[in-house]
Amino acid sequence: MAQMTVTARDHALLRALIARHSYRALAEEVGCSHATIGYLAKQPKRRVALELAGRLESALGARPGDLFTFNADGNAAAYAAKGANDG
Repeated sequence: MAQMTVTARDHALLRALIARHSYRALAEEVGCSHATIGYLAKQPKRRVALELAGRLESALGARPGDLFTFNADGNAAAYAAKGANDG
């Protein structure tokens, strides 16, 4: 299965929360490059892996699903199907 991606639900909020941290420190905390953090802060439609989105939400003090939403490319359906098959 292809990696599921998400985009910012509210880019202004995401940008504001990221601004409270240095890009490098936040990147180190969540396990990505500081360039990725910069792209997320500056590009409203930037896609990010679901797993990274979860780590970012946690690091930024948000609940799961508060900052990111599934893309319109079928990710939500694929994720729902995977969950239904897991348990």
